[in-house]
Amino acid sequence: VHMLLKYALSLNKPVAIRYPRGGDLINTLEPLKDIKEGRWELISKGNKVCVIAGGRMLQHAKKASDMLYEKGVNVDLINATFIKPIDEEMLDRIAQKEYNILIIEDNMLQGGLGSAITDYLSKTNFNKKVKCLGYEDFVHQGNLDILYKMHKIDFGNINKEILTLYEFFSYTHLTLSTHDYSVNFAGPPVFKTKKKIRMCRGSTEHEYILRTTIHTKVKG
Repeated sequence: VHMLLKYALSLNKPVAIRYPRGGDLINTLEPLKDIKEGRWELISKGNKVCVIAGGRMLQHAKKASDMLYEKGVNVDLINATFIKPIDEEMLDRIAQKEYNILIIEDNMLQGGLGSAITDYLSKTNFNKKVKCLGYEDFVHQGNLDILYKMHKIDFGNINKEILTLYEFFSYTHLTLSTHDYSVNFAGPPVFKTKKKIRMCRGSTEHEYILRTTIHTKVKG
């Protein structure tokens, strides 16, 4: 807070600083070392999914990503230090990676951080999945843990949403193959005839019996 106040006073213009009530959830996040207007902080590097959060939601996201990392799920985690202006340079880099995006905010969704990000990404022709978590409408007063669960921005739901986006990315980048053919596709297949195939998801292979119609000429 001291660093933010010092920075705000140096600008000589109106500045709003948001900080949550309640104590810290975790103590594994390093304090900010520097503040630059409109610049976010990359907390950790991963793949397939980028999680953008600020304030207390960053702590929820960090806790969820740490637990998922132990299960082999590793995501980009970004601290949205500024809600306005947003970090357009970092969003451009995220768009180039073509990762799915999860935005988490302890704020109203309409007119909030998620709205600003999705508006900007729409101008970049970004076509991957974006999920925003926050308050849909009126927010009641009460215990924070209860409110977070009510609006699905609690640690458990964040964990679930990260995993869903991670698996969705893997599903849309499948390689289907048998000794007769190999097909790459993006999007869910339509199934019609029974054939045993091997589906490769990342570095793990699973055997499935699927009903498939593949719109590519194949042998057999």
